[in-house]
Amino acid sequence: MFQSFTKFGELEVDFSKFTSVKYYMYGFLIPILETITLARIYGVTAKLTNINISDFRNIRNWALMILSAFLFMYFHLKVRGINNNVDLAITFIFAIITLYLVGKFREVESADYFHVGWNSLALFFGR
Repeated sequence: MFQSFTKFGELEVDFSKFTSVKYYMYGFLIPILETITLARIYGVTAKLTNINISDFRNIRNWALMILSAFLFMYFHLKVRGINNNVDLAITFIFAIITLYLVGKFREVESADYFHVGWNSLALFFGR
């Protein structure tokens, strides 16, 4: 899931030399920003289409969750360079769970904790 070299334009940064920076960025800062962005996209789109995000019996809500999760997965494919099908499938399922938490509790905090925990475990185990 995490590669040692991350490409920002033409610049390659080796985060293995900056472990404290790597753990802070990928274990805390980036997951919070990604979760907030994913939740905002989901919430704004739901508001524009009159979808109740806490109604999980509504097929339109599930369609919106799947579309948002697909965009999250596509982001990780293009920006992060994840091209392993298993990692992409896990990213998709992770986004569905995140959006479910956002809809169920109608807040982002629980989804943030989930994302920070997930990324921290991935860093800890070297994925």
